[in-house]
Amino acid sequence: MPQHTPSRRSVYDLVALVTVLATGVALVALGVAPEALAAATIALAPLYSA
Repeated sequence: MPQHTPSRRSVYDLVALVTVLATGVALVALGVAPEALAAATIALAPLYSA
């Protein structure tokens, strides 16, 4: 049975997801308002899709 190796893009997507989640948790832990974090995430989302 052949083994499935993840594509380079899916590895980058996973790294980006983990990084974004960790950054969000760290910012909320440091006292940044979750509403501000959500607004920044929505504003920057098109950059990731480009």
